[in-house]
Amino acid sequence: MNNVRTIVIDGKEMTSRASAHAHLAERLSFPDYYGGNLDALYDCLGDIYEKTHIIICHSAELETALGSYGTTLLHILRHSAEESCFLTVSFHDDAEPLEREPGVEESPIAEADPADGEDPPDVMGD
Repeated sequence: MNNVRTIVIDGKEMTSRASAHAHLAERLSFPDYYGGNLDALYDCLGDIYEKTHIIICHSAELETALGSYGTTLLHILRHSAEESCFLTVSFHDDAEPLEREPGVEESPIAEADPADGEDPPDVMGD
């Protein structure tokens, strides 16, 4: 059995850009130098070299609170998972966030849709 780190991201905790990046940094254990912007998110996701499954709860609330910035943030998460053999992302929007014990492997709830062939977002200057 492969050991997969499961991380739950709660869109309800992401009501501003600052709170979104603080939540992501805390849940994903990003380094202290994490820049708290979309470019830094993309870079830090690319630096994950252990099997990690990210479950995103309440993505609609995230998009409502952050608008197009939230949509781009979710796109970066999806795109990073497509590029990395270490990262998977799924969505669980039907209930409260799932609690996971560290190191416990769980089956994905619902895999994210594959990309439509678009290039990664240009997130420079956010």
